[in-house]
Amino acid sequence: MKKGIYNRIFALVILVLCSSYVQGGITFRPSIRMWDTWMIQVGDDYHLFYLSRGDIGRAVSKDLIHWKPLPTIRNMAMEGDWDERGMRMTGCTIKHGDRYYMSYGSGQPGINIGFITSKDLVNWERYDGNPVLLPKFPYRKNTHWRDLVSFYNPGKQNWDGYLFGIHDKTGNPSIAHLSSVDYLDWTYHEPVFISEPYTRYNKGFVFLEVPDCFQMGDRHYIVFSSVRSRKEFTSGRKDASGTWYLIGENKEGPYAVPESPLLLGYGHGRKDSYVGHTIMYQGNRLLYHQTWGDDGPVCLGTPKLVHQKSDGTLELHFWQDLAKLEGELLYEKACLLSEGGDGDLRIWKQIDTVSARDFLIRCRINMKNAESGGIIWHHSENKAKGISFYPGKDMVTIGELEYRDLLNANTIENRVLDDYQDTGLQEGEIDVRIMVREHMAEVYINDRWIFTTSMPGLIRDGGFGYWSEGGDIGLEGLRISVLEPLDTLQ
Repeated sequence: MKKGIYNRIFALVILVLCSSYVQGGITFRPSIRMWDTWMIQVGDDYHLFYLSRGDIGRAVSKDLIHWKPLPTIRNMAMEGDWDERGMRMTGCTIKHGDRYYMSYGSGQPGINIGFITSKDLVNWERYDGNPVLLPKFPYRKNTHWRDLVSFYNPGKQNWDGYLFGIHDKTGNPSIAHLSSVDYLDWTYHEPVFISEPYTRYNKGFVFLEVPDCFQMGDRHYIVFSSVRSRKEFTSGRKDASGTWYLIGENKEGPYAVPESPLLLGYGHGRKDSYVGHTIMYQGNRLLYHQTWGDDGPVCLGTPKLVHQKSDGTLELHFWQDLAKLEGELLYEKACLLSEGGDGDLRIWKQIDTVSARDFLIRCRINMKNAESGGIIWHHSENKAKGISFYPGKDMVTIGELEYRDLLNANTIENRVLDDYQDTGLQEGEIDVRIMVREHMAEVYINDRWIFTTSMPGLIRDGGFGYWSEGGDIGLEGLRISVLEPLDTLQ
């Protein structure tokens, strides 16, 4: 008896410790395994749901930054049921009439989709008519049929549902379209998007997972994830994948793949984040996602502002509400200059007496006449993490750097984890934000999102500095602050 009580107390302590800190690139780290996520707004509250080994994890927030864990929804299936493996595939949560409906997939071949229902978001029960949605014409059976997301259409007074299915006629991945008046009986329509066959060099995709649909201005968008759809070069990244988007003139389609379709992603064959969804918060459309990498648990990432450019294309920007994470100011300097020289002279300097594990850096970088240069952190014994700028290549990188002065070698080695290229990215002055906590680093340039990178096995504490090669760089308005721990259980 005592052992059981101690175990429960220990679990509660771990829950509090794991959930009480906001991290750079991370806003919520659950005490149980997290996978695909989705949200619903109810009043001023935002309810988070996430897959967790056949169960559904939960949390609630008022600002999308501070989260309070809620009791897990346990798998209610019995052995022999169509969903006996549990709620394994992504769904959505909506309210229809006086009930909430949560969809999920079984994870079996030829995935079926069913519901659990609730009147209060606390007590859930299985719907007797499960499974509700089975793959049928115009979609292929016994293959992918999953990740339902639903939106109410007030004009037609019905529900539109979208999910990942295989188009029967073409055999290609598609965004399936369904509609329903009562949310239980559904009409199947032709897809709103059918991918061309995938190669690394075209605009085709392998999977179209966890779709999300929304409108901004007079344009309509579909966001989906596909880590398997790696592209040789797209959206400024090599060997790239992640969360993609489509653009259309009408809600019903057709939708097209833009020239730079990777909205939240990574290159070099990496996998740092996944499953981007959007939600409205105080008039702004935000993209939320989970982190993913080779080190550390899967967590809820920091929301990013969805920005629509004048031509209708999208990019992610820094969400100003994240500024509330800035805690104690560690260092401030109006201007620092690398004072490099000509030729291949390399400058490597550390900022004295300043070190931190988890922090926010803000500054303006002027590359002046330097061939390359950047900012380093977690500096220890001439090794550091950092971002590096290469104006001649229109490229910025993130990785681990090492300064070597053996036998006057005067060499700076950059072991790149990821890089990004874009014409004009480094013209003039460059405003930079770097947020780091635990294993995740997040970088914004001129308020535009560039990296969310897991940095496993590298140094996790130490000082700050900067480097340059072939000339000078200047750091103006430099501020280094800690990321203040924020209690999510208040």
